Amino acid sequence: MAENKKKNGNKIKKQDDLSDELKEELNGRWRNWAMIVYPSSAPKDWRKKISELHIPWIVSPCHDKDVHADGSPKKPHWHVILVFDDVKSFRQIDEIAKKVNAPHPKHCRSLRGYVRYLIHLDDPNKYQYSQKDIENHGIADIDRYFKNSATDRELLMKIVAYIRDNQVRYYQDLVYYAMAIEDEDWFDAISHNTIFLRAVVQGEHFKYKEYVKKENDELDDWAENKLMLEREKPADKMELSVKVKKLRTKGLTQQEIADTLGIGRRTVIRYLKK
Repeated sequence: MAENKKKNGNKIKKQDDLSDELKEELNGRWRNWAMIVYPSSAPKDWRKKISELHIPWIVSPCHDKDVHADGSPKKPHWHVILVFDDVKSFRQIDEIAKKVNAPHPKHCRSLRGYVRYLIHLDDPNKYQYSQKDIENHGIADIDRYFKNSATDRELLMKIVAYIRDNQVRYYQDLVYYAMAIEDEDWFDAISHNTIFLRAVVQGEHFKYKEYVKKENDELDDWAENKLMLEREKPADKMELSVKVKKLRTKGLTQQEIADTLGIGRRTVIRYLKK
């Protein structure tokens, strides 16, 4: 018993030393997972072993032309994506990886993004593999992941409309909403159009700040005008009214008159109407 406790303690201590990203990987549960299979170490029937899981999966062309930053060649490998109907833990998928001698798996944050990575579609500086060489085992309509079609634009327009109608002012709130409704198309569109959607969200945030500022300014003007009306004597009011109208004839704007006389813009408007 003491030995088991010691082992468990060591395991916890090791997790404490991990980065937040790795902790999330180990402790989270997701539907889509990816792993790398190497021809040099995989069993000959590795495809059969995965097919026996009876789940949709997809494998890239053999990446035999990838290079490191220094130009040296990487080991040839396949990228494999497993798609489940419900969420799975890291340990469950790691057992599958062991069957094909693959390194530890990683969950797919974006299925669309990873499918496109199978041929380096969004990485022009990397070798471009052929889409024809992708092996698809049951994933429906994978062609949609490779297109920037009118459908994608329609989805993006829906997302922008949602931002406008719900006054979304923070990008992470948009991401959390896509996760809450469990819509992979929304999540993929949001994660692949970050710069554009951030600009839209920031516009909403700026518009809201301007609205709040205007409301506060009008409230300040109202309070200031009320206070001045209470303090002003009739003679002072007459004199101030003359000054306002005189400055107006000189071509000053209402705001410039207010700044010159140290009064609110609403007070200026009221005197100009007399």
